[in-house]
Amino acid sequence: MEMNNWLAALIVVLMLCAGIFVGGLGFSKTVEVEKTIIQEKLVDKECPVCTCPEIVIPKVENADNVLLNEFLENEFAGNYTAIEDAAEIFVLEELEDDDYEVIVDYLNSIVEGVDEDSIDVDIEDTDIQVTMLGLEEDEDKSARVTFEIEVEYELEEGVREAFEIDLVVIYDVVFDEGDLTDEDVELVLIV
Repeated sequence: MEMNNWLAALIVVLMLCAGIFVGGLGFSKTVEVEKTIIQEKLVDKECPVCTCPEIVIPKVENADNVLLNEFLENEFAGNYTAIEDAAEIFVLEELEDDDYEVIVDYLNSIVEGVDEDSIDVDIEDTDIQVTMLGLEEDEDKSARVTFEIEVEYELEEGVREAFEIDLVVIYDVVFDEGDLTDEDVELVLIV
């Protein structure tokens, strides 16, 4: 009888081991199936976890961030000042070219019979914004210069003697490869 007890005990132990082994296989299979499902969801383009918007990193110089712009102006104050000073000189030359030819042309486009010799231009305010610092050696530097001006003029023939108009004149200046003497000045807008 003792042998039967040992045999029965051995069978029970073997059955338990087999059950654990078979159950373990089932558990392992379940883990693999769940792992495969998760991987498929991660690869699936419609998975909300995976549909991240494209990250666009703007150039620091073009950042639309007031605090960042203030930091750059403080950190690179010498660069800003050099660009602003050079831009103002070249744009002012362009504005004054041929006795304010750009102003005369604009007035002639909106008013008939302007006496070109009577035009008097008074620059009331100048605003200069550096648009590219060009910190690398061969990078362009640029600025936008805005003038608020008051223009007095007369008509060649007319009842009134003097007229007055306030204008905003905007120029862009680009310094090629950072050379503050190699400038390209372009009129952007007169309003």
